Parts: sequence; C-alpha cells; structure tokens
Amino acid sequence: MYLTGGGDHDKYSFFIGGLKEESDKEWIFNEIKKIQEVEDVAVYKTVDMWHDNVDIYFEEIDNLRKEYVKKR
Repeated sequence: MYLTGGGDHDKYSFFIGGLKEESDKEWIFNEIKKIQEVEDVAVYKTVDMWHDNVDIYFEEIDNLRKEYVKKR
C-alpha cells in the first residue's frame, strides 16, 4: 500500500494505492475515522490513474469540497 496527496490546513486529499482487495478500502476508512483530528472521510470508487479520466475524479472532489465549505 502507498499514499500520496496534499492539501492545506483545512482540507487534505490523498490517493491510496496498491491495495490487494477492494474490501481494504472499508478497513482504511474505518481506521482513518478513528483519528480524533479527522472530521470527515469520503471514499470514492477505484480509479485507474493511467487509464481512467482522472479529471472527472478531481472535479468530483472539488464539488464535494465546495459543499463541505457551505456546510461549515
């Protein structure tokens, strides 16, 4: 498993890659939710960074980020 990402003091986005099973995403989600400083976690469908249209993925993330800011 590997992790890459970035963000600022308000929001951090990252990719987790190298998972052996799709069900590993649920385990990671539950572990991240246990971290006290984490306010919210969103899990997205699996993305093939080499073949899928990842621009659509980033647009979805930006839209979710905007909705999150409106809720605050």
